[in-house]
Formats: sequence, structure tokens, C-alpha cells
Amino acid sequence: MDFFKSSYIEDSGISNAKIAQICGVTIRTAQRWRSGRTRIPSAAQELIILHVRQRVMPNKWPEHWIFNHLGLLDIGSHAPALAWQHIDWYQYSLTCWHSVLAMIPAINKRLDEIARTATTAQIIELDKYRARLRELAEHEFRLPDHLLKIYELRNYELPEPVLHRKTGC
Repeated sequence: MDFFKSSYIEDSGISNAKIAQICGVTIRTAQRWRSGRTRIPSAAQELIILHVRQRVMPNKWPEHWIFNHLGLLDIGSHAPALAWQHIDWYQYSLTCWHSVLAMIPAINKRLDEIARTATTAQIIELDKYRARLRELAEHEFRLPDHLLKIYELRNYELPEPVLHRKTGC
């Protein structure tokens, strides 16, 4: 099957100019690949797939963060490399955390409704729940200590980039 005829690539609407930019080739080369006159290299196919699936690291990530030959994120330190599954898990955990925080106003509203008909003892218990919700809302998201220890990320600071003397890169 033709690479560019696959529904995933075709539905993405990726242009020849974008293909040229991603693969570091001319627009003319990208046009030849798309028309089928020239066979697209498998490395270029992989780059395009990564881009379409948005699996390429964003520019805002530090330059020394790379995916090594095993497909693990290597952050240029003695810390063990992270697999993409760890990064996805972190993103999932962070999303869940924000979902919990978004529910706090609704929970407080429900506590107000319950407090209208509650006894004094029940109101005291409800106030304990409110205090715990305030603590939760003020708490920052962080990985559990056992995971921080595994990845040696506790109090981790990125090393300063070393600049080349001639070019400054």
C-alpha cells in the first residue's frame, strides 16, 4: 500500500512543504515522494508518522533531552531513562489531579446543601471535610516519594548546557 494513501496520513492533511520541513528535504523531493515517482525512505516515513501522531518532543524541552536507541527518554544525567509509558502515566496522573481539583467547588456546594438540614455534630464533621478540601486545593501535584526515589528526580536540577567556544551552540 502506498504510504501517502494510508488513511492516517491522508486524513492528517499534511502538506508537501511540511513534509519537506520535517524530513529536511526540498519541496520538490516531497512532491516526488507523494506522487510515487521516487520511493520514500523508511526513515522519512517514520518521521512523518511521528509528526502526524504528535509524538515528537516539543521545542520547549531542553536540548539535551533525547530518546535514546532503546526508545527511552534520556535527560542527560545519571538518572535512569524514562520510557514513553512513564511520560504518558505522568500526563494521565496530572490530568486526574486537575479533574479532582475541578470537582472541589461542586463538592463544597453539596456540603452547603447538606449543612442546611444537618445537626450541629454533623456540621462539625462537614467542616472537617471542608478543611481537607482546602488542603487538597492548596497542595501542589507531585509524584509519590517512592517514584521520585526510583527515578532520582527528588531535588533534581538540570545541568547547565555547555556552549561550543567557536559557534556558541
